[in-house]
Amino acid sequence: MTRNCCTRLTAKNPAVRRWAIPFLLLFLLVPSAFFWIQSGTFYLVVSTPRDGKVLYRLPVKEGQEFSLEYTHSVTGRPVQGTFSLTGDRKIRPLTTTFDAYGPGLPYLDGATEYSVDEQGFITVFHQEEPRDGIRLFVSPLTGEALRLEGRVYELGNLRPDPFLLEIKLKKY
Repeated sequence: MTRNCCTRLTAKNPAVRRWAIPFLLLFLLVPSAFFWIQSGTFYLVVSTPRDGKVLYRLPVKEGQEFSLEYTHSVTGRPVQGTFSLTGDRKIRPLTTTFDAYGPGLPYLDGATEYSVDEQGFITVFHQEEPRDGIRLFVSPLTGEALRLEGRVYELGNLRPDPFLLEIKLKKY
């Protein structure tokens, strides 16, 4: 039997059959796996709601914590709020830490659970329901920043004037 230099590549050809099934599986499974992995991905989205601009979209996991840090506009002292992310795309307030009381900070009455450390920092423990998001005004005066996984993301210093910011947990 003589062979032609141009062997036909058809389904009857054993070489084609041998590679057709793995190629087809690869063609179907890779996009499906990518979609499955991405469908469970949550993002902490920091945006400006007035113009709809997304400033940051940070991948996060359920239960992960982040903090918002700023300099209090009246006391000039640092303030830090910590939050955790819930599985139903909400943000749970955990604590507020500061060393000098000022307007807008939690009032320390008998109903508020708090502690004071050796340096005089007060940590208030919040017992609030999770929120859909956080809206706050930020400015260069107070220099807000978001801290996540050891990285700091500037917020207040992104524009020369104060502006409204929104932080939400979204699934893409």
